Amino acid sequence: MPPIQPPNQFPGRTPPITKEAPNAGKVDTKAGLKSLKYISSDLRSTEIRCAIPQSVDRMLAASHGRSSTENGEASSLLRLGTRYRPAIDTPGRWDMVEPTQRHTGGPLSGLKIVEFAGIGPAPFAGLVLADFGADVTVVERPGGEQRLGGGPLLNRGKQVVQADLKSSAGIAQVRELVAASDALVEGFRPGVMERLGLGPDELLGAHPRLVYARLTGWGQTGPLAQAAGHDINYVALSGLMPFAARPAQAPTLPATLLGDVGGGALMMLFGLMCALWEARRSGRGQVVDAAIVDGVAYMGTLIQALRAGGHWSDDPARNLFMHRSPFYDCFECADGRWLSVGAIEAPFHDELMRRLELSPPAQGDVAMWPSWREIVAARIREHPLDHWVAVFEGSDACVAPVLDVHEAPAHPHHQARHNFFMQHGQPWPMPAPKLSRTPAAPGSAIGGNIAAEFPRPVDTRLE
Repeated sequence: MPPIQPPNQFPGRTPPITKEAPNAGKVDTKAGLKSLKYISSDLRSTEIRCAIPQSVDRMLAASHGRSSTENGEASSLLRLGTRYRPAIDTPGRWDMVEPTQRHTGGPLSGLKIVEFAGIGPAPFAGLVLADFGADVTVVERPGGEQRLGGGPLLNRGKQVVQADLKSSAGIAQVRELVAASDALVEGFRPGVMERLGLGPDELLGAHPRLVYARLTGWGQTGPLAQAAGHDINYVALSGLMPFAARPAQAPTLPATLLGDVGGGALMMLFGLMCALWEARRSGRGQVVDAAIVDGVAYMGTLIQALRAGGHWSDDPARNLFMHRSPFYDCFECADGRWLSVGAIEAPFHDELMRRLELSPPAQGDVAMWPSWREIVAARIREHPLDHWVAVFEGSDACVAPVLDVHEAPAHPHHQARHNFFMQHGQPWPMPAPKLSRTPAAPGSAIGGNIAAEFPRPVDTRLE
């Protein structure tokens, strides 16, 4: 029976051509879980073909009740049309499939955005807008597209124009571009745009409906407004960082996700869309002052609600979220891999202990947490990760393996939801969330292909 093919995620596109590996069927069995290399991708189904070491295939086979493949033969998982094609590990040898068509049917189609090139969260916010169909034009200084957290890889689906903002002619051309747009996105320190003559007073005076989105770490006002900072600093000031700390250890955070992306880019995008919606009724634009420190603090509302309701203890030894309990943390396996456990509710906790073959004391007996945490940790260290994946398959024990960025795109859940696509030789996450009628689609990213002079744009959206 042929595998089930998922629906076309990009209606109207010509199927891209994929390149097959000449050594398909061979695999380096010593490579281990961390050596997944991606060979090609069919964007109609977002199928990822990759080199799968036998240890990975055995783990996935055990977790889905089938025999593992022999001699590196391709396997099928969950009957979802996901086909893994093993190949020799030859990094850099294969040209990856890239999107090749213009995305014009997204929910933001017709929305015109001017983005001033910067670093980190602002380019990511522009990328999200472009993925969902907005017409995003990046204003870039001549020769300045390479920078930390910016540049061509975050300019996918956008137009890029160059303008000398130190010249009166360049400023006049940018003002003309803004006058034909719905919104502006900039991520400079407060005062930079004003000194250029492109501040909100000037631009809103000439274009009253313009939404002027400003994304910074500390905000447009306050004693820290002009201070330098990065993601880790903004999260630190929010009051939430200690919740990530372990006993006698410094708090640790995943780089950029909580501050730059969550509290910064995504909050700014929501504010921008709110202002655009309001402008439809009032006919007036406004300034969106999106400070990362504000956004992260706002994201702590759920924690404050738990505290107010008596469900969050300020004593780390009694707080299950603070890495002290035996049922909410990541535990090391025999092979050095990690298993995440989040069995908070009683039925899930009971299922966890049953599958671990343990008879614990009452879950709420905080005094027993330290000793039982050691018991649970010791039990999980008895076996490798693939053993526990098989043990907990199909359970409600709230358990999942900790995957790295190479492994995650090959996981059956991500494959079933078409959560990654190939571009520039590596997997990238698909835009989220998924819309049923007007889905987003990633644009192309053409490095170094910039307009020679303003206002002639280079369209790097899907052709």
